[in-house]
Amino acid sequence: MSDMNRSKQYPKFDMRKRRIFDKSSPCIRNCCLDENDICVGCFRSIDEIMHWSRSSDAEKKEVLIRADVRKKASGQS
Repeated sequence: MSDMNRSKQYPKFDMRKRRIFDKSSPCIRNCCLDENDICVGCFRSIDEIMHWSRSSDAEKKEVLIRADVRKKASGQS
């Protein structure tokens, strides 16, 4: 594969764009589930965690919004 084709297939990641709607995994390696099966590190449910890699960008955005709401409700904003 030529360098030109490779750059089209794997675009450069811009760290400045990494915000709440970043589609990479929001895992912070503080994995522990509470009594409701919500991770106390990233505030995703176990189902959201398990389906993350198969989720569309729109679904990931919704998961991140729900996780942010959970985090704020917990008092850890």
